[in-house]
Amino acid sequence: MRRTPLAELLQNELERQDFHPRLPGYKRVYEAIRSAIVNRRLPAGSKLPSSRDLARELSASRNMIVAAYDQLQAEGYVSSQTGRLQHLPQPVV
Repeated sequence: MRRTPLAELLQNELERQDFHPRLPGYKRVYEAIRSAIVNRRLPAGSKLPSSRDLARELSASRNMIVAAYDQLQAEGYVSSQTGRLQHLPQPVV
């Protein structure tokens, strides 16, 4: 299966030895996505993969991805509608 660019980016971040090694898995995924957003490696308006797809691509549990997405949404980094992909908000101009 071919990986999405986000999955590649996250996998590279998560495999780094110094990338928050003591945090729980969902926090590591959250930090990797948040960092990619803040550092503009993920442009505004980008669609994030579904939690199922990203979990499969990272060989992680869906619950871990859902928890990371929920935290990102609570902090305003992503928005979503039930049954639809997560989206990065458009920047306010």
